Amino acid sequence: MKNFFEKNKIAFLLLLLFLDFFVLLLGYVFGDKAIFNLDVESNLPTIYQGVKIILVSFLAFDIFLFSEKKNRYFWLFLSASFLFLGMDEIGQIHENLPTFLNEFLIPKAIQNPYDYLNQYGYESTTWLPYYLPLIGIFLMVGGFYIVKFLKTNWRRASFFILGMLCLVGGILVEYLNTKPDIMFQEGYYKLVFWEESLEVLGISFILFFAYLYFREVLLIKNFLCGND
Repeated sequence: MKNFFEKNKIAFLLLLLFLDFFVLLLGYVFGDKAIFNLDVESNLPTIYQGVKIILVSFLAFDIFLFSEKKNRYFWLFLSASFLFLGMDEIGQIHENLPTFLNEFLIPKAIQNPYDYLNQYGYESTTWLPYYLPLIGIFLMVGGFYIVKFLKTNWRRASFFILGMLCLVGGILVEYLNTKPDIMFQEGYYKLVFWEESLEVLGISFILFFAYLYFREVLLIKNFLCGND
């Protein structure tokens, strides 16, 4: 199996896309079952997505450890970011963080991020205002490094860009489908399906991006060990 994935990059991508399609199909066909429902936490789609995110973190950390290139700290940043994202996905941190911050950390005299944006007309998911600074930092740091990757290997970098576009698209769809006049109304579950599809595919593209560089580092390491 190890040799198979080392020799065939496309097979890894096709496997990811097949699993994505299978999980999304289960959610679409058997959405009335909680274990497959794409709008429910702590079930098969959530665990599947969380495992992929954690795998990105592990691959990125291995690349950081074994790479000697100038961009190695990008992989450390990516590893830390996706470790948090994986724990968030599996542990539902973003669902509970606003309540925790409002109760214990944000003084009552200070407006929390949601209430601040709400006075300007924001009416949607509660977690997004709290995560906007983190999303902004990730996009800025990721964008800075991805320009360097584009100069050295634009084909590989395109998978990271495609993945990020899918994730941002997923956030925008969630922003729409959690507005009061759309949430749980006609067409809501179709939007949920597209939101989850974008997020699932986005993580797969970024995982494939990390796998390509991990494969390169692994082959170089094996080559050097073989020449010792």
